[in-house]
Amino acid sequence: MTDQIWWFATRGAGLMAWAVACSSVILGLLASTRVLGFKPSKPWLVDLHRHMGGLTFAFIALHLTTLWADSFVTFGWAELFVPFASTWRAGAVAWGILSMYLLAAIELSSLIKDRLPQKWWMGIHLSSYLVVITGTIHAWQAGSDVRNPFILIAGLVLLGAIVSLTVLRVVILRSGTNERAVDRRKAMLEEARVGGRRATDPPAESASLADRWSEAKADAHR
Repeated sequence: MTDQIWWFATRGAGLMAWAVACSSVILGLLASTRVLGFKPSKPWLVDLHRHMGGLTFAFIALHLTTLWADSFVTFGWAELFVPFASTWRAGAVAWGILSMYLLAAIELSSLIKDRLPQKWWMGIHLSSYLVVITGTIHAWQAGSDVRNPFILIAGLVLLGAIVSLTVLRVVILRSGTNERAVDRRKAMLEEARVGGRRATDPPAESASLADRWSEAKADAHR
């Protein structure tokens, strides 16, 4: 048992990193929709989303540390940080390393969000989906625990929630875009209608001069 404790620890840390990463994505989607009845960007929900992202990094650090300490498979610095450097399931390990670098880019962009253009930050942040995809491939190919029925069901629930909330988010975005387009069109039509009506109305000064001319003619006939 003592010889295998690091191997059990690294498997547990890896699964927790994947689960917390999925949870962070779910919280991010909840924070940007009204599915819970909250306004978008509810502060505590956004904070929880960010904390879960940081917790993911903590579990990844634990995962790497226990891999390095384990003697079942030899992992040095190259095997931990360079894709395809490992001789043990090189492809599976490479997916995990890619997932780690993507998450690092997301976390770094969040720290310097105020210094980045909104479009850049959003593009980087959307790679959270790639973190989930690459992390899932890594877990499936590298670990045997994902075949456990309980872990498999929990994983499917998390992935299903991400897919469902993403579809909902897209529908809400399209609905909001359509509503804004309709509102703009109504505003333009109203502006054109009011502008046309004003164009046909005589100016106030002109009407006043006409009245004065009529009065002058009436006085002349008297």
